[in-house]
Amino acid sequence: YFIIFILNNERNYKNLILSFLPFLIILALFIIYRNNNFLQTSEIEHLRKINYDFLKSILEIFHIFAGRYFIKYFIYGIHQFITYNIIYIIILLLINFIVCIFFYKYFKNINIKLEKKFIFIYFLIFIISLIPNFLVGSIAGRNITIALIGILPILIYYLSFIKLKKYYAVLILFIFIIINQGNNFSQIIASNINASLYQYLDKNISEIKNYKYVIIDINSLKKNIKYNLFNNPKNNLNYFFTAHLFEKWGISGMFNKVNNDNNLFRVYVGYSEIIKNNKSYEFYIMNNEDSKILQKEKIILDIKDTFIINYQSLYHKGFKYGKNEN
Repeated sequence: YFIIFILNNERNYKNLILSFLPFLIILALFIIYRNNNFLQTSEIEHLRKINYDFLKSILEIFHIFAGRYFIKYFIYGIHQFITYNIIYIIILLLINFIVCIFFYKYFKNINIKLEKKFIFIYFLIFIISLIPNFLVGSIAGRNITIALIGILPILIYYLSFIKLKKYYAVLILFIFIIINQGNNFSQIIASNINASLYQYLDKNISEIKNYKYVIIDINSLKKNIKYNLFNNPKNNLNYFFTAHLFEKWGISGMFNKVNNDNNLFRVYVGYSEIIKNNKSYEFYIMNNEDSKILQKEKIILDIKDTFIINYQSLYHKGFKYGKNEN
């Protein structure tokens, strides 16, 4: 609305203020929440901060729209779609086909024309919505929703000069729907894995509280769960294909939730094989995971004081789309 307001000769400042008021209220509340933990009523970890690393920001934005992130989402989306439950695949293919036929019949006789001044507006929407990502030097898929509102009309505008046949455009639409559905399957399975851990903690917290230490054996989960196609030493089940999975702050939050923030034990996330000696467990944890160079730290814990949660703990029945089922 602000951009249209600037381009409009007749400017209504009252409508401008009223249009922005809800967003300003949300912005003010969010600033209070981030800086004061909402008047000290909640706990939040600041993972992204302004660093003015513009070169990294430009590279990140390129990768998510046309680079390696885009390629990763493309490949993993198709992989996850074709390897999911066959019944869901057949149903979704049928729905996708019907949707694409509808789009083809609806748009085949429509010529989309955009004036150049509106192209400028959409370009500004694209740039302005990405400013926060420029400031923090990173970007994620959830951060580009508004940017897509700006870039899609621009793509349509320039593709109109290529005179792409509309059934080719529908075929592209069909493929991209499948890719999105495949990536959504990754989100579902990742959520189920997190839920399995939480349910286990909730069920066994009374026993866990009898120990001084708890080890989350990520290594055993990595050995038994297919979570990527390409080897990435930095992905210690932080991602299940394209879906966010385990982070230290998330695991800590689960323990705090099931134990009412009254943890008397220490939680370790073990990324190496756990070696059992006569009286101790030896394993490694990772420090500075956000850095390019990972730092390992060796941990030695007394066996009698340590509770281990591994793949068998969560999936003694079997692993089925992230759930503990046969």
